[in-house]
Amino acid sequence: MFEAFTNYLKSEKHYSAYTVKSYLDCVRRFLAYAGLSETDDVTGVTATDVRSWVSSMLDSKLSARTANLKITALNCYFKFLLREGLVSSNPLQKVARPKMSKRLPAFFEANSLNNMLNNSTPNNDYATQRNMMVVELLYASGMRRAELIELKTHHTFFKENIIRVRGKGDKEREIPLLPSIMKKLKNYVSLLQETFPGSEHLFVTDKGKKLYPSAVNNIVQTVLSREGFSGKKSPHMLRHSFATHLLNNGADLNSIKEVLGHSSLAATQVYTHNSFEKLKKVYQEAHPRK
Repeated sequence: MFEAFTNYLKSEKHYSAYTVKSYLDCVRRFLAYAGLSETDDVTGVTATDVRSWVSSMLDSKLSARTANLKITALNCYFKFLLREGLVSSNPLQKVARPKMSKRLPAFFEANSLNNMLNNSTPNNDYATQRNMMVVELLYASGMRRAELIELKTHHTFFKENIIRVRGKGDKEREIPLLPSIMKKLKNYVSLLQETFPGSEHLFVTDKGKKLYPSAVNNIVQTVLSREGFSGKKSPHMLRHSFATHLLNNGADLNSIKEVLGHSSLAATQVYTHNSFEKLKKVYQEAHPRK
């Protein structure tokens, strides 16, 4: 049944290899907790069993966010079993999810990022140029790390100033880029083809292989640390920065939603909190009655 569930996640849900692996691992961990194996009948699993599992995760200091992700994976599994007629009900329907504290997306200051990107003069070797282009493109487009990794050289349209990405659910979208960014990207592609002729992927390792998630993380960490950025540094923070800076400069929420590839406006609205915090700060500093 695990093989059928795996095919379901890949073929019907169009989840990434990382997400598929994560879901399978979560389900296996629950089954092990319940004293079951992958081949055992799970019709006897109850909501109480699931609540006990959730409690054990929270007792082990797992965050509510991580616990909810694991619940989502298990819920997907039981919904699949229900569809296949292998269980008569989904015990997750009676399980309340742990409440998560609202966290505002962390982002970099616009001036700091722009000064770095405008004034950087990287060496002309491939690795250095690639690293700067990764940071530049993540911030210029707001794309996800996984989307950047899957970019192909033929996804760049220099005449139209757009780049095509394949996002969650295998959905394609086109992201407009500034001509200045496209010029840098065009120069980078030339260096890529010169260094690794015939490369299919837009970003590759020093050995010409497709980039992988931790490599992108390391690139972002290395570039931003070298340029004096302190604290947390991640590809997703560049995505947050992109959305927050667009909103602060007057872009409408629906447009940002489309560029980010969000399926609902609710996912994009979190960025309005950052803008509201900025508004409050400006008000408190500028109001004559302070």
